[in-house]
Amino acid sequence: TQTAIPLDSDLGLFVGSAAYEAAGGAVTRDLFSGDDEGFMDDAALVRRLALEKLEQKAAELRSSWAWTRAMLDPAYDFTAQYRRVRTEPAELPAEITGEIERIEELLAELQETPEDEWTDELMTEADRLEGAVTNSVKASRISRSTAKKTALSPALSSRSARTADFVSMKGSSNAQ
Repeated sequence: TQTAIPLDSDLGLFVGSAAYEAAGGAVTRDLFSGDDEGFMDDAALVRRLALEKLEQKAAELRSSWAWTRAMLDPAYDFTAQYRRVRTEPAELPAEITGEIERIEELLAELQETPEDEWTDELMTEADRLEGAVTNSVKASRISRSTAKKTALSPALSSRSARTADFVSMKGSSNAQ
């Protein structure tokens, strides 16, 4: 099993034992193994099936993401050209913050209600208020996200143009 791929590994789960066995691969299991335990004996077949599955998904995405490329083990120098985008907590607009504070005050008042006085109407109102807080935050994030994408779109399109120029220059130098 040193060179085999475990069925419960990321690669094994991605390919799936059914697809692997349908492609003619053999699975080694011991006496105590369940259906989802064991080893895919042909590592090259597993990798080929995984790449085919990735390439199929990449082909679907290429219409909107032209730079999509299927690969199992990208080299560091390939991934180093991309930077990680880290999320930052967003500040909510003042009107949303005020609305959330008002709703939280109402919820605090409801929580002070003795347990034996809770009715279905109060429970429904508490659920509605909690949903209103969630919806206010979501709406704020969506509007900021849309504004940010709109502001970034010229920069993104110029970067795409620079990338296309680089690829065409690289392609022409390879042809020589």
